[in-house]
Amino acid sequence: MKLNRDGVKLNYQEAGSGSETMVLIHGAFADLTSYSEQFDHFATTRRVILVELRGHGDSDKPPGPYSIEGFAEDVTWMCNELSVDNPILVGHSLGGLVAAEVSGRQGMGGAVVSLDSPSLIPGWSHKNPGKYDAEMRSPDFRSTLRSFLGSAYLPFDDPERAAKGFERIDQVPEHVVMATWDALMEWDPVPALEALEAPFLYLDHGQPDVDIEVIRNYCPQVVYGQTVGAGHRALQVVPDQVNSMLERFMQHADELADFMRATAGGYKYN
Repeated sequence: MKLNRDGVKLNYQEAGSGSETMVLIHGAFADLTSYSEQFDHFATTRRVILVELRGHGDSDKPPGPYSIEGFAEDVTWMCNELSVDNPILVGHSLGGLVAAEVSGRQGMGGAVVSLDSPSLIPGWSHKNPGKYDAEMRSPDFRSTLRSFLGSAYLPFDDPERAAKGFERIDQVPEHVVMATWDALMEWDPVPALEALEAPFLYLDHGQPDVDIEVIRNYCPQVVYGQTVGAGHRALQVVPDQVNSMLERFMQHADELADFMRATAGGYKYN
């Protein structure tokens, strides 16, 4: 299904019903298949909407511009068009940045979940993917992108699954790859984090240099978790872990947020 925003068709998929609505946002160079293990699972108890960002999947791929703020504006507009009020915003990788923007600066969202989105940490992007920035400007940028993304897989991850993921990435047009990469490198997370007041779960999949206390300085309500035995594709590799942690967070989001604010990150022994 598609919605037309000023001539740009934005693709989405919807299922389920209930008092809660989850909006699932994929990462850079990805598509709806990122949530293949979450969509049906959560649609049994809630309304679930998968969105495809402009430039990705079956959404239109205009020349530009592309930015994290722009992606967030698209998602907010789609939510309004679909009569979604206070959704639970779930974003994987770059999608977590979009979710933070939608909730913090667009003012929409009853709770936020970021799945392996370390670029939410100020300075992280320049320290890590920034190492690849110069090579991303070369004609062989796709090999550089594969190297960057491949580093987030674990040695025992399914190579066939990884190969299929890279095949999908190779289908993303060059102008979208470069503009989305630039959007990632240029985005400043601080304004969104400072404005984010909703319950917030940061679920790490093993990225380097993840200092959750940096995020806590801006979002004292943040809850931290980490999956075991899977890299950046944990949504597909260990969906049982991801889904159960999301379920628990959603059941107690407000209480968890209050608890984190009161205890500065968790209980302490006297």
